[in-house]
Amino acid sequence: MDVEVHGRGDAANKNDAQYAIQPFYSPGNLFPFAAPSGTLTYVLRWEPGHAIFKTFRGRSSGVGARLVSEHEFTFAIAGPGQAKLRLIFFVVASDKNPMKTPSEVVVEKFEYLP
Repeated sequence: MDVEVHGRGDAANKNDAQYAIQPFYSPGNLFPFAAPSGTLTYVLRWEPGHAIFKTFRGRSSGVGARLVSEHEFTFAIAGPGQAKLRLIFFVVASDKNPMKTPSEVVVEKFEYLP
């Protein structure tokens, strides 16, 4: 399961982020959306049979937080003991889209509730 943010600097690409369930090439396993610039909070609630992704503007997903995007996947969701967690952050700069500002990911909370 992924949250992918890409395409910054490409004005033609309005959907510059997506939620994904692996394998991403299976029909219905991608949900593209437009991610605004600035600080965003991504939330994944994963339970047997479904995964709910949410994106909020700012540093919080609490009361009063502005929801940017939300999607629930209910097909091909890995069950208990069938998945591995990996946090991957990578930046791909090119001559066409060079890095203009530093990027970072801050994990403020990770909670596992068996």
